[in-house]
Amino acid sequence: MKTTNSIKKKEVDSRMRSRLIFYIIMLIWPVLQNTIFYIFVNFNSFILAFQKYDYVQVPGTLEVMQQITFAGFSNFSVAWSELLVNNSYMIANSLKFFALDFPIQLTLALAFSFYIYKKYPAAGAFKVCLFLPQIISGLVFCAIFKYIVADGYMQVVTLINYGGNHGMTVKHLLEKLAEDGLYTGSLLQKTNSVFGIVAFYNIWFSFGVNILMYSSAMSGIDESVVESAQLDGCNVFQEFWHISVPLIYPTLVSLVIVSIAGLFTNQVSLVSLYGTNLSSELKRKVGTLGYELYCKTSLVGNVREANNFSEHHPGVLSAWGLIVSAVMVPVSLTARKLLVKLGPSVD
Repeated sequence: MKTTNSIKKKEVDSRMRSRLIFYIIMLIWPVLQNTIFYIFVNFNSFILAFQKYDYVQVPGTLEVMQQITFAGFSNFSVAWSELLVNNSYMIANSLKFFALDFPIQLTLALAFSFYIYKKYPAAGAFKVCLFLPQIISGLVFCAIFKYIVADGYMQVVTLINYGGNHGMTVKHLLEKLAEDGLYTGSLLQKTNSVFGIVAFYNIWFSFGVNILMYSSAMSGIDESVVESAQLDGCNVFQEFWHISVPLIYPTLVSLVIVSIAGLFTNQVSLVSLYGTNLSSELKRKVGTLGYELYCKTSLVGNVREANNFSEHHPGVLSAWGLIVSAVMVPVSLTARKLLVKLGPSVD
């Protein structure tokens, strides 16, 4: 009897060890990934904000040696002046894009998600059509959009003013339009239209993911709750506002907080549309703080030729990121607290 019990105990212990080994193996990868790509990177960025690089030539050779010294708060001083003096208009552009794009994105995403959730006519095809642009490469999507607002726009102008191109080549057509003052290039290059075009692109491009998130959250709503409301005379609009939105409110709050937290790091697709070659005139119209940070980061390799406290210095850029984080962390936490407190009650 003891032998049988001991064998069973060994089998149980063996299974427990196997499960423990499986759990450990499964946990190693995410823990390692989080340690390297989040904890180490952020800690290193924090240390970098208080450092400066000096490039000193090795005596008797042409080699240059890198010296890292403590910079105190000098990097923060340069970064702060960059934020307030040279890039104040970019802070304003970031706020304007958020104020325009986010309410429209949220409203349309919720409305279309509710339509898909209710399985109204062609809801499945509707979902595929809205999400399909997310499947293709973002660069392909951007290239198509740039063609629409350039060549497509030119064809529309031609059709409206001449009733068609009448067999003219593209070169002659462009010359004719330029002579008549009807076409001066892509809408992305016009200072009077560029803000609206970029804002429209971001609204259009954001549809797929937002709709997928909201429609998935709505699909988890208990049907008995909806049926009970309908028996009490609830119409579609009341169901949307008083049932669907409150029940997916935690998901909505999460996405809102993510959007607020990324307010000053969002480059609103400017890198895809213009690369790092946005002209100074257009930058005044649509340049955001996130775009400027990306452009400066791409020039970090030039720090060797730059001054110790150049705006392209990695220490200055790290300090810039810490300043933005110091502002956005309390803003995000306060926004979350207010949204949870003032939001609709499920009860």
